[in-house]
Amino acid sequence: MSAAIFIGFFCACFLLLIAWGIKHRWDTTEDTPDVSIMVCARDEEKHIFNCLMSIAGQSYPQSKMHLILVNHMSTDRTGEIMETFADGMDIRTTVLHVTEPDDELVGKAQALEAGMQVVDTEIVLHTDADVFVPESWVGSMVSRFTEHVVAVGGMVDTVEYGDDPRWITRLQHVDHRFFLGSLAGLTGLAAKLDNNGKNPRAPLAWLRPAFRPAFCSGNNMGFRTSAYKLVGGYRAIAPSLIEDFAMVNRMVHRTKKHLAVHAGRDACIQTIPQNNIYGLLRQKQRWATATWSFNPVHYFSYLVVFSTRVLLFWWMVADPLAGGPAFLMTTLASMTIVRTVGGGMTNPLLLRELLVHEVYQWWLNHWLIVTLTLRKSVRWKGQDYKISELKSS
Repeated sequence: MSAAIFIGFFCACFLLLIAWGIKHRWDTTEDTPDVSIMVCARDEEKHIFNCLMSIAGQSYPQSKMHLILVNHMSTDRTGEIMETFADGMDIRTTVLHVTEPDDELVGKAQALEAGMQVVDTEIVLHTDADVFVPESWVGSMVSRFTEHVVAVGGMVDTVEYGDDPRWITRLQHVDHRFFLGSLAGLTGLAAKLDNNGKNPRAPLAWLRPAFRPAFCSGNNMGFRTSAYKLVGGYRAIAPSLIEDFAMVNRMVHRTKKHLAVHAGRDACIQTIPQNNIYGLLRQKQRWATATWSFNPVHYFSYLVVFSTRVLLFWWMVADPLAGGPAFLMTTLASMTIVRTVGGGMTNPLLLRELLVHEVYQWWLNHWLIVTLTLRKSVRWKGQDYKISELKSS
């Protein structure tokens, strides 16, 4: 009994420490430098116009914005919509068309690499074609690029769209909070060790390299172009379907600077959710390949999550008196992460949604163990990629 409670207490404390890291306050700047905004899209004719219109409505000075649109081998009207938008807007816009695959670059990395070739600003923001950004998005993200910050990540929420079932949308809404909140907490803990990089001799600052951040979502992130060139761009990263994780980790490791997390609503984007459970599970399987880009601290973090979702559950089934209290402690700690990061999201949470999410996480972790063990490939944008080849350096 004591062993189960000890494991549960340890995991709960670690999760609560992550929740504390979410509250870290990042420094800001009032500078308004020129900024590039990149949108890479493949077969997104249904969504891209609304995305581009939300970018066009930014409160940031349009004269300081350079919009880069990359049509990545689309078979629909995505490229045509990009060209039409570019012709009708006052924002300086560059449209690129990638028509042939690149053997050295996997998935979206090819489009990102093409877009980076025409970036002419120090700061570049990235988002996807199936999102809506608030009018304060550009200014809020840029404000986090202080002296000791090399990259910035923002929160992601879901929005109901078309005939999307409400339950699957709400499930992803809570899931985004837990996943991004956990990674944001780790990033915040790293910054607390040396006071945002301003005190490299602070106690325990030597641990900072071990806290290379994993937080960032490719549809809401930005980084310095100089750091991108320093690490060699996407061609210097091994084949990966989570190029955003790999790139930011590489930048932070090389520059010894931070990835700042903007957890406020003014930088929180809304994305079109997966409209069925099959699509959601395929997305999670692709994201699970990101573990190769993590350092030992992040492996440990996933071990904690695994312990709470799988090990302690079955311990509770085998011995309710021992596993029950331990499983309850970790469940409450997980809910604390979701609630803590909630202030930066756009939709309210209900208790039943938290409980449903805990059941979903239990099932998801079991499913990932089986599929990543037995399956040899992962599918993305109509193409299959061998899991054994998707490793990030």
